[in-house]
Order: sequence, then structure tokens, then C-alpha cells
Amino acid sequence: MKIGIDARLIPYAQKEGIAYYSLYLIESLLKNDNINDYIIFYNLFLQGNKKFVIDLKDFKNARNKVFWMPGKILNFFWTKMQFPPIDFFLGKVDIFHTLSFMSMPPYFYLPPQLSGKKVITIHDVFPLLFPDQTKDVFDIKAYRKGLEAVVKKADAIICVSHGAKKDLLEFCGAVPPEKAHVVYSGISESICKVTDFDKIKPVLDKYRIDKKFVLNISRLDYNKNITGMVKAFAIFRKHYDFKLVIAGKKGNVSGEVFKAIEESGAAGDIIYLDYIGRDDLISLLSAAQIFIFPSFYEAFGFPNLEAMKCEVPVITSDIAAIKEIVGDAAFLVDPCRPQEIALAMEQVVGDSRLRRDLINKGRERVKLFTWEKTAKKTLAVYNKVLS
Repeated sequence: MKIGIDARLIPYAQKEGIAYYSLYLIESLLKNDNINDYIIFYNLFLQGNKKFVIDLKDFKNARNKVFWMPGKILNFFWTKMQFPPIDFFLGKVDIFHTLSFMSMPPYFYLPPQLSGKKVITIHDVFPLLFPDQTKDVFDIKAYRKGLEAVVKKADAIICVSHGAKKDLLEFCGAVPPEKAHVVYSGISESICKVTDFDKIKPVLDKYRIDKKFVLNISRLDYNKNITGMVKAFAIFRKHYDFKLVIAGKKGNVSGEVFKAIEESGAAGDIIYLDYIGRDDLISLLSAAQIFIFPSFYEAFGFPNLEAMKCEVPVITSDIAAIKEIVGDAAFLVDPCRPQEIALAMEQVVGDSRLRRDLINKGRERVKLFTWEKTAKKTLAVYNKVLS
């Protein structure tokens, strides 16, 4: 079959979760499937960005198709005019897989398509779960309307966990259950613990981390519960001389987070790094004493598994999708209780047996999540749709 894949997030230099999902899924599909033909679709404006498209020299059954138009203009044509169809760029395809959706205006849409089946990955429906907390950022009514339109048009929907599928079915009544398929994401083999301190030390010096530290990787969005984590760290710091390091782009509650840091009484030991490169991030994961990820909501939670891959004990939220992914390999806490989060940090730091147990279980747990499995199960969805 001829498969088109929407890879428009990949060329961005500052990749986050869904962009990495797109990159690693496509690479693994190509490594594990030499039967079907793939066309990888990008739209770019600056031709210098072409260096960020996937290198296909080792794959005879794949080619990149780059359309030189700014994303905003293409979005306008696709959402307002339903033109041009993706067939115009790729020719006739048997399947076109949209790997992400618009979570901001114009919200959800599928590229117009004249022929072939439509597959979409829906990573979460977070704004529908917390409308009161997100209504200032999202137009909840438009979000729901767009989601329902996409679900109706799609021939198959891939969800990244059973928890994410449950949320989709519950909060979007337009979804026939047989359309939704659970396919876990994987963790890249390139992520592994750095054991050479001579490689880690320059990174610690670069970010002025001069003592033991707790690490969090999160965009500053409401669901990440950064303010609750700051409060918990302030309690923990009364007894332990640690720093809290937060790595992630500014988001929809950045102001609240910075205010919480200022008022915490621990601002001198809290370092906000914004977005940092992958290599530096792996070095920080390898050096951290604890990885903490107390989100109110996640559909999968890549950072938890990335921390386990780097052999860091993980403290994370006792919520459905996270429990599904981490199993018993993390210390689970109520994200609404900073005191409980602080106590968990104290226990992990103070109990060497608990710490070793979490590291060992995490090392084994992460082996369950490979991009090869993701690719094979995604191919199974393609075959089912066409059959």
C-alpha cells in the first residue's frame, strides 16, 4: 500500500512530545516495513530548515515531500476552503496518517483528502476534562466541535493509552468504539544513562547546578501541576539541601508558576531552564537524584519513562493513564497534596533500599515500550482499516 504521513512537526528544532512521537514512529515504520511505500509530508517556509527533515537515504521505499508554504497559510486554506487536497501534494494514497491535531485555533481538522483512508493519532482531550481551568486558553465549544468533526471523518483513531481512549470515548460521544485503537508509544534507544561524570559536569556548570537536585521536565501548562510541585519542594527543602530544576517551555500558566516560585521561600534553589536540547536533558536526567512529574493529567507521559531509562527514581501522579504506563516502577502520589509529594521526596532520598528498588523496576519497565512495537501495531491498524 501507499502510505502518506503528516510530519509537519518534525522540522522544528525545539521538539516536544508529539514531535518526537512523529519522528520516532516514522523512523521505526521505515526500519520495520520494506513492503509498503511511504511519502512523508512537510510544509516549510524557510528552505534552510530542510536539514530537519528525516534522512531517507537508507530507505528505498520512502521519499520526503516538502511543500514550501508557511503553516498558517496552509492551515487557512485547509480549514476555511478545504483546498488543496493532500492528493495534490502526494498523489493518490491508500492511507494518510495525521500524527497530531491542532489543540489551539483552528483546533482539530484533517487535511482534505480525495482518496484513501484517514487515520489520526489523538494524544489527549485535556481541555474537555478541565474546562474551568482551560477556558481562558481554549474555546471549549469550538474545541469539542472540531474534535467531533475529526472523529466523524477519520476511518481509524490511534490513542496512546487505554486511559486516553477511555477519555476520548467518554468526552466525545461521536466516537464509535471500534474506530479507536490503543497503540503505546516507545522510548528512543538514544536515551540512556550517562555514566561519565566528565560529560555531565559541563552541563551542570552550564546551568549553575552546584548541589544535588530534583528534576522536572514539563511545559508550564495547567495540567503539569508545576505550582503544586513548587509548594512540595519548598516543604522538602526545609530538611534537605537540594535544588529543583524545571526544564520546559513557557505555557499557559507561566505567570502563576513564577509567582509561586517567588512566594515559595525557596526561590534561590529553584532553577527554571526553559527549553533545553536533548543531549543536555539526558545528562541532567542521569545526574538527578529524583525525577518528579506530579501532573493532574497525562495521556502517556514520556518523561517518566525517559527518566527510568536514565536510571533515576521516579515520583509521579497516582492517576489512570500514568499508572497504566509506569506500573509499580514509580512512587505514586496524589498530585493535589503537596505535603504528600514532599514526603515522597524525603522517603526516596532517605531510603536507599526504596531508591534501588525504584531504579531497578524502572529499568525493567521501560523495556516494554519500544518504537518497534509501536510501528508494528500501527501497521496492524493500517491493515485493518484497508481490510
